[in-house]
Amino acid sequence: MRKALYVFIGIMIGTVISFGIGASRGKFDSLIGKGVQSERELLYGGETVGTAVVIDGTTYAPLRALGERLGLKIDFGIDQVVMDAVNLTLERPKSLTPDKVEANIAMLSQRLNELLSEMDGGTVSKSQQMNLANVRLYLAMYEKWKLELQGVPSATVSSS
Repeated sequence: MRKALYVFIGIMIGTVISFGIGASRGKFDSLIGKGVQSERELLYGGETVGTAVVIDGTTYAPLRALGERLGLKIDFGIDQVVMDAVNLTLERPKSLTPDKVEANIAMLSQRLNELLSEMDGGTVSKSQQMNLANVRLYLAMYEKWKLELQGVPSATVSSS
């Protein structure tokens, strides 16, 4: 009888431990065991930054490679990744052509209009403010590069 009680208690303890371990890993289970569906070349300004992977229809990019290419400071902590734009670079990629610049200006202008229409008359979240600031920054950057490609020296560009 005593032996059966020990076996029962052992099974109960094992069950509790098993469920406890499974519950603590729950936030990571979404990608564990998933297969990579495809790989995609990650480009910035026409230059390869790294390789992105697609898992369950979502594209995952290499954060460190992309962040460093954009001039971001990235710190990997235990529970979070902190990105800081203190080293933001506005250097034109050498492979950037006038056609790519025009295409990016058109795309960014469209995105700017979309963001502004989403914010029309409503409360603006911190995320929306950051998106708007980023789009404006990149639009200004591409406008500057357009002038550089046309041979206009940066020092003579005015905002009049």
